[in-house]
Parts: sequence; structure tokens; C-alpha cells
Amino acid sequence: MRIDEQTAAKIKDAANVVDVLGDFIELRKKGMNYQALCPFHNDHHLGSFVINPRTNTWRCFSCGKGGNSIDFLMLHDHLSFPDALRWIGRKYSITIPGEDSQQSWQHLPSHAKVHKAPAKLPVIELPLSYVKARRDISQDTFCNWIKSLPWNSAQRERVGRVLNAYLVGHARSGHTIFWQLDREGHVRTGHMMLYNPDGHRNKTMRGSNSWVHYLLRNPGHGRAPFIADENHADIDYQLFGMHLLDLVPQATVNIVESEKTALLATICWGNQKSQLWMACNGLSWLSKERLQPLFSEHRKIVLYPDRDGVEKWKEKARDLGYERLSVNTTYIDRFWCKEIGEKADIGDIIIYSLTHTINPVEAASPKPFKPSRSNKDIAAEVLAKMTARNPNLKELVNRLQLEPITISYANN
Repeated sequence: MRIDEQTAAKIKDAANVVDVLGDFIELRKKGMNYQALCPFHNDHHLGSFVINPRTNTWRCFSCGKGGNSIDFLMLHDHLSFPDALRWIGRKYSITIPGEDSQQSWQHLPSHAKVHKAPAKLPVIELPLSYVKARRDISQDTFCNWIKSLPWNSAQRERVGRVLNAYLVGHARSGHTIFWQLDREGHVRTGHMMLYNPDGHRNKTMRGSNSWVHYLLRNPGHGRAPFIADENHADIDYQLFGMHLLDLVPQATVNIVESEKTALLATICWGNQKSQLWMACNGLSWLSKERLQPLFSEHRKIVLYPDRDGVEKWKEKARDLGYERLSVNTTYIDRFWCKEIGEKADIGDIIIYSLTHTINPVEAASPKPFKPSRSNKDIAAEVLAKMTARNPNLKELVNRLQLEPITISYANN
């Protein structure tokens, strides 16, 4: 029997995606959304399947399925559209005129099979005091190198602010610490790197590339009581800069491999409100789970690969399957030269540009590259086009000894 439009609309309005899906799969709250294991493919990791209460919809970023509560029932229990409406009507005690509720609903699933998510290990959270105690970067080799670069005056004013915003720290061992905080400000870990005075990584010393949580677990460095054993705790690795996400809700997120490059790009541009730079620490770290907060907000994401990783990043972008994600190789293609190195990234281009003829803003800006021209140049170009069409105009200009004028536009 056909369900009348008024009743169907009433059922659709009543259907709450969290309530309905919660009868079939185990949901876990993550920020303003919910996550679950996707029941439509062999899903083993939380993060791909997202339920958004604000839009009353769900979506799996792995298999591509999505929709509302009705779509879920049709896919999950192979119900027809009318039967999906009947199921929701029964859940919310909405009577369908002209139908015997017992007879029309007796063939519908009476209870759901819940897909249990794997038991999650406790997530490590370091005390914020660890970050505060390691904020003196006056003796840090990397920070002093980045301050010594020949920035212009505007960029030089940004250096301290950028290092402070990203909470760059310094360890007694000489390591620079790139702290990883989640968007709520919880300290998850810190990436520890040793640098030479020329800004290159020191790869000769043992332990030059390490993590704060690893050192805390190592008995040789002391075991802190709040750090669980590595077999009984989980590390929630974050994109470097994730804690800044809520401060710039409209910003495009640009992702590079290294923290060093993210900092150089931010100092070079200074437009954090529209362009936020983050680092993922390498291709293998660029996962759907780590990018899920950006997907959930429908953020525009641009990947900036190293020169030797362009094809891998393009392939990764295709695998991620997110419609607002793109790969930008414009500046590697345009400004790379052998002197910069075979494995160059846009950070290397910025450094090279500071001591060569390349304008670092033009070289690294995500905006389309346009050579700067003065108003006088533009006027001369317009005049040339006009005189080409009308030779008499050229003669008049020559006789009167006219020159192209420069027009100033106020507030433009």
C-alpha cells in the first residue's frame, strides 16, 4: 500500500540519523560528529565512516556510500523505500493511515545486528606543562637558523609569531620539538629533530629523529607514570598545526611533508586566515583517519609534494577520494633548478629565493603567479595597443610628446 505524502514527510522529519544508525552500528562521538566502522565494506579503522548530526546525513569516505537514514536502511537491510519509511515510522510510533501496523511491519527487521568497533586503547595525552617548560628557543639551532634567513621586513616580523603559534620547542638534548596537539589542545606527542647550523638535518647522531612519547617510554630516559606501556596505549598522531584549525575556520589547509617547510611557507606568506600550513611527516602518514577532521568540515585541502614524490602524492590523492583535495606542483615545476636539489620541496625554493633573483612570495604563493607590473607599464601597454589600431594616434602622441600617465585608484 502506498504511503501518503503527508505521512512520509512526517516520518522523514522524525528520522534522526544518529538514532537510526545507532540501532545498527556502534557510534563514537568525535567532535561535533560521530564515527563508526562502515558496515558496507571490510572496515577495520575508525575515521572513514562519519555521521553528521547537523546535516542529518552519513557518509563513508572509503567506499563512497552515503545518504540519510532511509538510504542506510535500504542499503543495510535491503529494504524498499516504503519499507524503510515503515521501519522508521515504527521506531517513532508514527501511524500510517490505512495500514495494519502488525501485518505491514511483521516482515521488517525487528532488531539490529550491531557492528562492534574494536576496543580502543587509551590514548596518550602529555601534560601541557611539558610544552610550556620547553618553550625557550633562544638556544635552539633550528630556530636561530630560521631567524637568520634574509627575510624582508614584513616576513622578519612574522618569524617569532609563527614559531610561537606552532609551539616550536627546544629540548636539553639539542633537539627541536615540533609538538603535535589535537584541535582541542590536547598534547599527543612531539616530533624531535636535530639540526645543523645551516638548517639541514643532523643525520649522523643516533636518535637525531625521535618522538617525545618514545623517549618517555625508554627506561634509559626515565618512565613517566602517566605514560602507559606501549602495548597498552595508543598514540593519536596529529598533523603538525592541527591545534590552529579552529582559529581559521575558512582557511584552505595546505599540507607538506616536513614541519620545517610548513613554518617557512607561513613566514613567507603571512596569510594564515586564508591559508593554513600543516605537515604530515611523510606520505605514509597522510591517511583518511588523520585527515578526517578536515573532511568533516568540508575543508579545501591542497597537497604540496616534494619533487621526488609528485606521482606518489597524486596517487594518494586519488585513493583518498575527497572531492575538495588537489595536488599543487606549480612552483616545483616553475622554479626548480639543479642547484636546489633533486628532492626539493617548496621550502627549499623559498630558501633559494631569499638569496637569488626569485621573489619568495611569487615563488611560493598558492595564488596564480603573475609578474608584478607598475601602472605606468600597464598604461604603456594599453597605449601601444591603441596606436597599433590607429596609426594617427601614434603620430599625435609623438607630436605632442605625450607619455603614458599613471592613474592612482584610491582604496583599490
